[in-house]
Parts: sequence; C-alpha cells; structure tokens
Amino acid sequence: MEFSLTFVSLNLGSIHNLFIIALVARVLGITVNSFLLDDTPVEIIVSVFLLTVTYCVSKGVQGVIHINIMLLPIILVILFGMFLFAGIHFDPTEITPVLSEGIIPIFNGSFSTSHPFVGGLYFFFMLMAYFKKEDLRSLPINLVSVTIPFIYMIIIILSYGVLGFEITKATTFPLMEVVKTLEVPGGFIERLDSIFLTVWILALFTTVTISMLITVLVIKDEFLKDKKAPLLLPTLVFISFILTFFPDNLSELERYSADLLVPLGFTLTGTALTYGFLTIWLKNNNG
Repeated sequence: MEFSLTFVSLNLGSIHNLFIIALVARVLGITVNSFLLDDTPVEIIVSVFLLTVTYCVSKGVQGVIHINIMLLPIILVILFGMFLFAGIHFDPTEITPVLSEGIIPIFNGSFSTSHPFVGGLYFFFMLMAYFKKEDLRSLPINLVSVTIPFIYMIIIILSYGVLGFEITKATTFPLMEVVKTLEVPGGFIERLDSIFLTVWILALFTTVTISMLITVLVIKDEFLKDKKAPLLLPTLVFISFILTFFPDNLSELERYSADLLVPLGFTLTGTALTYGFLTIWLKNNNG
C-alpha cells in the first residue's frame, strides 16, 4: 500500500505538474500574443517566461516562497479592485433564473471544468513536507483552499453578468473582455486590460514556479537522493517547452486539459486526502 501511494503521489504528481506548466505557458503565450505583443511569436513569449521561471526556481524553496509573498498582495488588490469596478456593470438578470433546467446540466459540465477547483489541493500536501512541524497551521491551508474556488466563482458570475451568457460562451477569454468594458473615473488610466494582463501574468508565474519547484524537489528527494543533478531543472524546462506546443490549437488545448489534467487532478487530490485520513485514523487507533 505504501509503495502504491508513493508511486501515485510522486510519479503522477510530477507528470501532472509538468502538464500544468505546459498548459499555463501555452495559455499565457496565446493571451499575451493576442492582447499585448501581437507581433511576437508565441514560442518566444513562452521561452522567456520559462527561462524566468527557471531562474526563480533555481533559488530554492525560500526564493519561491518570498516572491509569492511579495506578489500575492499585488495580485489580490488589483483583482478585487477589478471585481468592484465590474460590479457596476453587473446585470443580475443575465444569471437568472438559477437552475432553470435542473441540476443535471450542472453535473454534466462539472467534471470537465473542475480542475481549477481540485487540481491544486495536493500542492499543499507536497509542500507541507518541506515545512517545520511548528510552522504548519490548518487555518491558512483551509483558507486558501476556500479562497481559490471563491475567486473562480466570482470570475464566472461576473463574466455572465457583465457580458451575458451567449457572449461569454463564444468568448475565448471572457475575463479580459470584462476588463475591457471597465473605465476608471477621471480617465487617468486608459488601458486597464494591459494592467490586468500584467497582473494575470504574475499570477500564472507564481503557479508555474510552485509547480516546477515541487517537481524538482520530489525528483531530487525521492529518485536522485543525494546525487547532484545540475541538469535536472534545465531538462524539466525543456520537456515543459515541448509539451507546451504539443496541442496544435486552442481547441486541442482545452480537450487536452479536460481529458488528461482533470482525471489526474482528481486522482492526486483523492489520493492525498485518502492518505491523510488513513494516517490520522491509524495514528488514533494505535494510540
């Protein structure tokens, strides 16, 4: 049982992280190319992004944690500021009536769209192995686990309320379209979408750095043991770059996410939760 749990959590976790990096890098490249640097090839955008991630991860756990602590307040302040401005244009009639077709359509679409809500929970279990026991607190972990789905739900509801259901359904990046509709009183900021895109890039950067850091730590600690591996990080970045351009277009990218990352995310999250509950249960029963 221990071998099976180790195999699933470490091997599948590392594979899942590499695919997450590839997915995020490809989406970032397409978005930046569409809204900001339309004359720059996507390959160049992704290369610069992954090289920056490589430099950050090379600083180790403390470097990644510190840069996340520095960027998180900036991301949250601008994000919730955008939510407030978007609320002015929100039309409640666009999201009513609720459950007009029953709950079955909700269940039918929940699996393919559930990865952002469950796919990252196992990150906390993997990162906790590198924290001291006295530094572990249940409140921050539970708070983050609730906050991330809450932010996603606000984004979805705002997109429907501001753009309308039909426009949102036909739009590739509805949140960017929502930002384009916003205006700052006084007009001293003309292009909010450029500012928001910059913050969004920072958010994706933190996601990829954590994913890459965990992958490097797991491979070093569990597979390479005490061996020096100076080429490990460059090799993982190269594999991520190849995986990034594996899908031919955005439709294949979405299908690749639904068919591969969602089952992997559920498997890893279920394994982590099961292992945690079993550990507590065995510890309590054995005194």
